[in-house]
Amino acid sequence: LRAGAAGVAAVDGRWLEAEGAGTEAAIRQAVSLRRASPDWVPADESELRFDGLLAVGCATQALARHCGTMLLTRAASGIPTLTRDGADLREARLVLGTGGVFAHRDDGERILREALKGRGARSLAPVDPALGVDSNYVLAAAGLLSTEDRDGAIRFLRRQLGSLPDWTN
Repeated sequence: LRAGAAGVAAVDGRWLEAEGAGTEAAIRQAVSLRRASPDWVPADESELRFDGLLAVGCATQALARHCGTMLLTRAASGIPTLTRDGADLREARLVLGTGGVFAHRDDGERILREALKGRGARSLAPVDPALGVDSNYVLAAAGLLSTEDRDGAIRFLRRQLGSLPDWTN
């Protein structure tokens, strides 16, 4: 969130303004503070809200970066054709926010939900997935464990993350 704040402000500046984050100058100043002091913690509701908006922006950009897009291209014959560029994650049943802002806020699922609402019309991002938060940074450990013991990794995640819908089939 802190490292990505400037990128979010550059890409989503108008959206931040429309959401009441302040003027362009105020947003620039708030981003500058966060970049200069990554360990800074919001002291009031407006700063906490701004961090939440930045988190939604970061998650939205992450979805755009990691999920593919449907493109309209022309075949050699000139016929328009829909093609996929990137990963098709529309059927993913779980989106899990991990670390950072998800570890230090109570509204991680809301952030993910808002980011998914911001998906583009041609996005191949998950459609109506279950949402979860890894506030204890266990996802990386589970990924490593899964290379040796997939079922053990799933049991570990279920134990650490609590009740999540059945996303393993």
